[in-house]
Amino acid sequence: MPVPKPHKGESQDDFMGRCMSALADSDPDRPHEQRRAMCFSAWREEHGGEPPKKSKQVDDEDVPEPDDDESEDDFIDRCTDELTSNFDIDDDTAENVCQNKWDEFSGDGDGEDERGAGGVVRKTHSGEVHGMEFVLSDESPDRMGDIIMSDGWDLRAFARNPIALWAHRADQPIGRWANLRVEDKSLRGHLALAPAGTSARIDEIRKLVEAGILKAVSVGFRSIEDELLDKKNPFSGLRFLKQELIECSLVSIPANPNALAVAKSLKISP
Repeated sequence: MPVPKPHKGESQDDFMGRCMSALADSDPDRPHEQRRAMCFSAWREEHGGEPPKKSKQVDDEDVPEPDDDESEDDFIDRCTDELTSNFDIDDDTAENVCQNKWDEFSGDGDGEDERGAGGVVRKTHSGEVHGMEFVLSDESPDRMGDIIMSDGWDLRAFARNPIALWAHRADQPIGRWANLRVEDKSLRGHLALAPAGTSARIDEIRKLVEAGILKAVSVGFRSIEDELLDKKNPFSGLRFLKQELIECSLVSIPANPNALAVAKSLKISP
């Protein structure tokens, strides 16, 4: 099937959607990136070589897959270059999207409160917000019956780029985590949201946090060492002994009532 041509008066977004859908139907084995390039080329030919408008929306199918023999660093570099070339996003956002894709590729776990066999485990905790100081994780059992030992946290890799995300969305950074440390048998951190006026989404999140409506955080980590709490029961909860922090998000669904913001104890004013 030939590549569709833009209709008179058709917007670029409408044409790209129609063109991509038509090519996917006619040649489903063709890589997504190639279909996108073919449609962009058809648009440019019709509009006298006008450069295509970059989209800010990155769908999962837009993110390249790691090659079997590709290292993590090589994939992140390649993926970041491709996304910043094709989409109107900055390097940090692209890098986080690519890191999320690598984590999915290298492990099995990808759900909230889910145990991943060698992959990313996500655990959600709730707390009262004062001064943006959060308990990200403590040693109390969660709804899955799992316990995360505080002295097992490896923060070294995450501390190099401690981006705070919204709801585990790698394409939706909202700020940074600061002063990450283990204290009083809990993992703690300070949420530094992006400045007011950065975007409408950031302003909305800031207002919801300040109003005490958003008060839950969720850690994504890779288990390094764990054990069954009850060795005689294979369905019992896990005790995570050593774990690497991969990402940490502000979320809307609480799970652990003991993971509280600790500003009052630190004498931080609201």
